[in-house]
Amino acid sequence: MMVICTSKSTQPYGISAQALPKRAVDLMRWIGGRRGMFSSNLVEAGGFVRTSPEEARPDIQFHFIPGRKSHRGRMLEYGHGVSLHTCLLRPESRGSVKRSSPDGAPDIDLGLLSNDADMSRLTKGVKLAREILAQAPFRRFGLSELVPGAAANDDESL
Repeated sequence: MMVICTSKSTQPYGISAQALPKRAVDLMRWIGGRRGMFSSNLVEAGGFVRTSPEEARPDIQFHFIPGRKSHRGRMLEYGHGVSLHTCLLRPESRGSVKRSSPDGAPDIDLGLLSNDADMSRLTKGVKLAREILAQAPFRRFGLSELVPGAAANDDESL
């Protein structure tokens, strides 16, 4: 299970008309020597954390992307911004697959976040992601959160 924290930026960081001159230079660097932004897989950084000291090993993985990753299934959104993916490792929730008849389609229940511990750990991970994006090195990009959004300010709304 993963939650994507997406922020827009006041700086030309991402995919936009304003960033086209920089992307054109990046394209030339790639053509000339397979270097620069276009040589990247766009997952520029990552990390593992424990949501509590009681965890024996990390239970959250982060992936940082220098662009606005869509929560609607698109690879990237148009516009300036960054995305920080919060992935729950080793979920305890379990789904099921049932068949009502030999010829019918299976009934699939993913059971996502059906275990309260998973919801708690993922919520803590999203809070950590927000803290990371609020740190001083990110301030120069003028980030403002789009998803989950400022209105999601307690555990229930997250």
